[in-house]
Order: sequence, then structure tokens, then C-alpha cells
Amino acid sequence: MSKSKDCFFALIDILGFSDYVKKESCNNVYRFLSAIVEVVDRLNVKVKYKVEVFSDTILLAAPSGITDIAVFVDYINAFQLESIVSENLGILPLRGVITRGEYFSKGKIKFGKALVEADEKQKNEAKNPRIIVNKDSLPPHIYPRYACDVATSLNRRFGGNLKMIPQTQRLHTDLDGFEYCNYLNSLVPYAILDQSWDSSKISKIARHKKFIENKLAAYAEDETVKEKYIWMKKYHNWFCDVDDELVGYRIDDAPHPHNQEESLK
Repeated sequence: MSKSKDCFFALIDILGFSDYVKKESCNNVYRFLSAIVEVVDRLNVKVKYKVEVFSDTILLAAPSGITDIAVFVDYINAFQLESIVSENLGILPLRGVITRGEYFSKGKIKFGKALVEADEKQKNEAKNPRIIVNKDSLPPHIYPRYACDVATSLNRRFGGNLKMIPQTQRLHTDLDGFEYCNYLNSLVPYAILDQSWDSSKISKIARHKKFIENKLAAYAEDETVKEKYIWMKKYHNWFCDVDDELVGYRIDDAPHPHNQEESLK
């Protein structure tokens, strides 16, 4: 990307990375970042986005003329999920911002309105482990991955209309009005097409649950950090409500903030 282009752009931050660097050996940090790059490269085989990783920051850019915003969000969802459930990762969660705007990258020089906007939004709004959408520069709603009728128990529960199942949508709206990437959505279409939640998808749900439980235990005495994982717990439980097969993977009985606003108080 040797000249400024209008791009779909994501700035992603690895939460807790500074503390991780302080506690871990250089080799462990290198292995962690190498695993991040491996996931990025694997997902990037088909789409060929511009991806750059330095320290705790990941930049993704795709010229708006050669990709669709829905495909871009699908990529982000898959990346966020794999960063938590991959066997070589599962150490730290991600947060960030998706936006659209001018971006320039050539060699070591990178700048643009998209980068500035994403950085400002992340610092002020993306405090939980979520990747939010800058609604000032992107459409306010992105349709579900599947809007057609598929003969499954999920569709029958909702009259054959997947648009009525919020867990199937790429984005979900938080209480503060921000739409964020519903990354567990990456598992839903495969379950729909396969007519069931096969063992590999269930395994990822289980690893997601275990990741959150471990973090809640590790930060039980740190209210500031624990709040971030409480948010993840509520998100996890909300997603598990999509199907009876997943109810057993809920984390205790916590309501999700999207369903019960008072749970945030």
C-alpha cells in the first residue's frame, strides 16, 4: 500500500500485554507473538489484507474497493476467536476498533485519518475485551452471515428467520450503544450447516469458557481487571443461550448486560 487509499481499517490492542512482558521471558513473549502472526497469516491466505504486528498493536487494512465490509468483519471475528481458543494462544484477550478512512503504509511509515480515528476511539471507548465499530464511518448495521432459511432447530425456534437470532449476527449492540464484533458468531454458521454443534465447535466453546474462568480466578482481587473478564463472562453466557446444546457451557448464572441492564450496576 504505497499510496493513501480509502480502507476498511482495524486497530487491535492486546490487553494486558505490558504486564505480560514484565513477567515473562523474552522467549515466551516471542512465542506468543509468533502464534498471533501465525493465526493472521493463516486467515490471510485468501483475503490478502495488509497486516502489521508490532509490540501489543495489530493493524489490518483492506482497500474498500477490493473487499466487502462484511468479509472484513468476518476476518476480525475469526481472528479474535482464534486468539482466545487456539492451543498456542489463549493468554490475553483483544480489544480494538474497526473504522473506514484514508490510510497510508510504505515501509516503516504509516499514517492516515483511519489510524487516528481508530486510536482515539480505542483509548476512549474500547476498554472491555471487545472490538467496536466506528459508526461515524461505517454503516450502522451489518446483516447476519446467513439471512436465508435453513431447516435447523435454530431456525424453527424463530420461525425460520435467522435475522431474529442475535447470536447469528456479525455485530451486537452493547448497552452503551456501540456495536462490537460478535466473534463467537464464527462458530454459528458451521453449526447451522452441519445441523449440530460438532465436537470441534464445542471444544472451542469449552476453551473460551475455561479461559474466562481462569482469568476471573487470577484477578479475583483486582477489581479493575476483573471487570473486563466479567464482561466476557456475560458475553459468553449470552451466546450460549443460542441453543440448548450450549447451555451447559454457561459460566454460573450471570445475566448478560444486553438482556438485563441492571446487571451492570
